[in-house]
Amino acid sequence: MVFRDIQCLISILLLACLILLPQIQQVASAEVSRVYAYREDLSTLGVQVSFVKAIDSSRVLVVGAVGGGYGVVVLNVDSPTPQVEDIYPLTGAPVYITTDGYPASRLAIGTTSGEVVVLSVEGGRITRYISTILGSDFNIVKLYLAKSVRGYLVIALLEDPRGLRHVYVLDEATTGILKISPIPGNATPTCPLPEGSTLIDVGVMGVYGDNTYYWDASSVAIASIRNETVVLSILDLSNAPYSCTVRSVGETPFSKSIRDLTTLRGERELGFEIVFADPENGFVGIATASSILPLVVSSIVYDYVGLGVGIRGAGTYSDGRYLIVGLLDGRIRVYTLRGVNYNLKHIYQLGSNLLNLIIVPGMRNYTYIAITASGVQAISIEPYPTPVFRDLGSLYLTIPNYIHGDALGDLKLVVLSESRGLIVVKNAYLSISNGQKITLDSVMTKSIGIRLSAPSPSEYMGGRLIISSIMGSYGVEITSGFIRLDNILPGVEYSVEFKSPIPHVMNGSFKFIVSEKDSSITVLSYENLIVGVEGSNILMAVKYIEYPVNITLIDPYGFRGVFEIYLDGVKILDNVNTSRVSIRLPHGAHIVRVTPAPGYENIYEPREVNTTITSSTNIQVSLQRKTYRLRILVTEYGTPVQNVQLELYNVETGRLEYVATTFEDGSIETKLPYGVYRVVASHPQYNRLESIVTLDRDINTLLEITPTIQTLIARFSPLIGLAIAIVVVVIVVMRIRKAIMKRLAAEEAF
Repeated sequence: MVFRDIQCLISILLLACLILLPQIQQVASAEVSRVYAYREDLSTLGVQVSFVKAIDSSRVLVVGAVGGGYGVVVLNVDSPTPQVEDIYPLTGAPVYITTDGYPASRLAIGTTSGEVVVLSVEGGRITRYISTILGSDFNIVKLYLAKSVRGYLVIALLEDPRGLRHVYVLDEATTGILKISPIPGNATPTCPLPEGSTLIDVGVMGVYGDNTYYWDASSVAIASIRNETVVLSILDLSNAPYSCTVRSVGETPFSKSIRDLTTLRGERELGFEIVFADPENGFVGIATASSILPLVVSSIVYDYVGLGVGIRGAGTYSDGRYLIVGLLDGRIRVYTLRGVNYNLKHIYQLGSNLLNLIIVPGMRNYTYIAITASGVQAISIEPYPTPVFRDLGSLYLTIPNYIHGDALGDLKLVVLSESRGLIVVKNAYLSISNGQKITLDSVMTKSIGIRLSAPSPSEYMGGRLIISSIMGSYGVEITSGFIRLDNILPGVEYSVEFKSPIPHVMNGSFKFIVSEKDSSITVLSYENLIVGVEGSNILMAVKYIEYPVNITLIDPYGFRGVFEIYLDGVKILDNVNTSRVSIRLPHGAHIVRVTPAPGYENIYEPREVNTTITSSTNIQVSLQRKTYRLRILVTEYGTPVQNVQLELYNVETGRLEYVATTFEDGSIETKLPYGVYRVVASHPQYNRLESIVTLDRDINTLLEITPTIQTLIARFSPLIGLAIAIVVVVIVVMRIRKAIMKRLAAEEAF
């Protein structure tokens, strides 16, 4: 009940981690035909990684401490944000993890509590087959998932506090345990050891094919010591946990200090190999057996590797041409088959303790993967030892604070873990087929930022970005004005779709690509957004829904000229030569500015209208003509004329715009809007005068007026009177003279 309560608590904590993860929608990705790597952040999960295991090309299983307990978390790593697909709690700290081979369909985990769990991960979901606690005082030495005719068996080598070793066999589909032990008891079925012997090791036959490998439950080797002699029993455990079959038993010349027993064969081999370590004498032994029934050892080869050295793993290929033995201290020894013996071909020094050895079946050049305490390396044997991964001076692919790593048997996925995240390398197999040597930096994806802008942050806060590429699709919730996009693969086109949180902000999208050469960003296209680039950031401004708007230009004097129209300081129309235009304007508060086009600046002043657009509307802009100074001087033959009434009529409207009388200096001065004016000068003593003035600048104009006849008469009447008087006097004088002359003539006649 205590364990069950702990499991429930851990499940609740793990589910809480799930809730805290960013909510994103993931779409299946297409295959990218290149090697690339990216980081997965696990900080929101609160997982302290002990082991990672690659399940398939999309999934990684993380085993470690979670929320105060221990658990197994299945992550989908196809997108930049890891997606938790399932969880399973453990009762103790994980100490051993293994699979059923390649491709893997089962996973076995051993913990410090003596717990053995067998899980299947299909489509991201965990199915539990076995969950049992064999004893908290047991130390799990080895754990196999072996294939039988009925399914899969767990074969566990355990060591008790006294140093005695026991083999427990469990079937995934049935209950019960088969026990192989020097003290088997009678509560469970057992498979007897040779009489008087002590069990020291177990090795399940590894079978390596062209595209697969697995462990065969029908060929399980049990090594025991009897009378200072190592006895090897080959058992068929296919019917466990009900019974077992002893296929053969034979004494061997092996040293009684043998450890790390491994049996294996290639599918095309007739016999099989037995590999073991002899740490007391410093040897690795390779025995070639030609048959099981009876057990016939054809040859034994001993290779000195140093005292106290053990074997971490061993493997071969379908043709048995090479045998790979990985030592605990990080040395890889490669043996080649010559006749019936294996001879040492070369030694590869990893420089770090070996954690696991993975054979890559079916790949050219005979490739294997070494998982070390410091990193991961893939090595091809032919034509010469070639490490695939390079990282400056390191002998493996690694990251700061590296904890553990793993790889698929086809190298489609390599995973490295540290305390806060994973580095996932996809398609590493291409580097082998292409003869390419890769570093992590050369294949690592890039990080870019998206800076969002809008008049108000509320217009994008709560929105959503959907990032899509041939690698897949995922969503990011917008919680600030800056979004960081990790794991951007250079040379791949990305599409970003913006989903608006409010109705009047338009949904939009843009496409971009990051250069493989210099990591620069190029925006390929954009729609319903304003997009630019600044360094490693994309600048994205949202746009608003646009409404039809009529702009009417009103001039009381009559529309004339050509205009340019600006919206918020940006020209949107030019060569406007009509008083009414129809455009579309975005939602929100705007400043509409109307300015005369070049060549028409002397007619109008620029005009601005503040408006808020929330729907279709009309905007009226009252045009204001420029005003100019007009000075009119009225003269009569150069002499200023006072009190002349001047009337100025706008020719375009016919409206009287100004009335004034001249001052003593015969002038008036005023300011009037641009236009053509008819000037009418009138005075009682002068003839009416009309003149046309075009007011397109400050103007001085002269009007010459003429007096009327009456004025002239009135002006000259005194002189005329005098002249008449003179004429009358002359006439009178002439008549008097004539009369005198006539009288004088008459007198002379007398």
